[in-house]
Amino acid sequence: MPTSAAADTDLAAAVSDAVAAALPAFVEAVTAAVLSDPRLTGRRVDTTTDTPTSDVTAASDLRALLDSNPKHRPSDPDAWIATVAEHYPGAATALAWAWSDRCPTGYWRRGRGAPGTAKNVGRSTRSELDQLLAEHTLATVRDRADLVAGLSGAVETVQAAIADRHTAKVTYTWRRNLIAAAHLTGDDLAKAVAVISWCLRSRPHWQRTITQPPSRAAFEKMLGDWRAEGQDWTIADVADPDMAQQLRDLGRTWTRYQSEHGGGAHPSVPRTGRNLHRALAGDGIDPVSARDLAALMRWWFDEGNARFHIRDADFPDPEVVSRALLAMRTSRGAIGANGVAATNAAASGVRAHTDLSELEGLA
Repeated sequence: MPTSAAADTDLAAAVSDAVAAALPAFVEAVTAAVLSDPRLTGRRVDTTTDTPTSDVTAASDLRALLDSNPKHRPSDPDAWIATVAEHYPGAATALAWAWSDRCPTGYWRRGRGAPGTAKNVGRSTRSELDQLLAEHTLATVRDRADLVAGLSGAVETVQAAIADRHTAKVTYTWRRNLIAAAHLTGDDLAKAVAVISWCLRSRPHWQRTITQPPSRAAFEKMLGDWRAEGQDWTIADVADPDMAQQLRDLGRTWTRYQSEHGGGAHPSVPRTGRNLHRALAGDGIDPVSARDLAALMRWWFDEGNARFHIRDADFPDPEVVSRALLAMRTSRGAIGANGVAATNAAASGVRAHTDLSELEGLA
């Protein structure tokens, strides 16, 4: 009977022989499975140093494109072509589009030379050529040629707003930042520009710090400020048609009073509309009727009480409206009571007591 140690030795030898016999077939099966994986389709598995056919074709296309557009020839065409052919697949198609009348913006046609590539190619996507490729995709794949077409005008608007306080140097990065901002507003470039312009008009912090279109993170904060002030309100938010009409009427009344008594400042339609809407609907206060709001406007402007409650050209928040209504009703109640007392005194022939409290401290 074999000993336990001898049995273990025999078992190990048998396992080793079996593994050695099966290993070639196992390696072959694993290799075949890896090479047939669809996730590897299109990858170059050739380990030779020969230039791939696709790179040769891309380089040829780029060279032909530069020959037909000498204005855009880079200072070192060979180096530029080699870099673009290797790291920017499909660039020739995008460049041909950008330098033609098919591109909805003249920005890429106006410049001289070829768009620059990233310093760390393969790791950075923030180069001028990356921006061109992004706009090409936006216009031709996502069907947002309108957004690309509006970029140059958006840049000019933001530049003008910044130039009030800073010297603005425009680069292609302005376009990238404005596209990122537009994505945060539902691809609404005009809205993104309106948010930035409003912040630069009304917020000292942004006036000091913004010297170019904001980063995505900064724009998110600007958008928060804009929304907090009710700037995103529209009449379309009002489901009740009767209330919508009341808001239109009250808005016109408010605008007229501001033009006559408010120093000529123009109210913000979204903020004024939102605050009127909140007052009518009872957002944070008891609902206020359109008649009472109209009476409050008369009390503020016709009776000279606006300075106690109005701080700018916009209709105030509901909390201010609530306090002002209380003050209006209290003052009118006091006037009514004094009027009754005066009538009774006159009828009795007794002179009413003179209130000297307002004169205290003036002697």
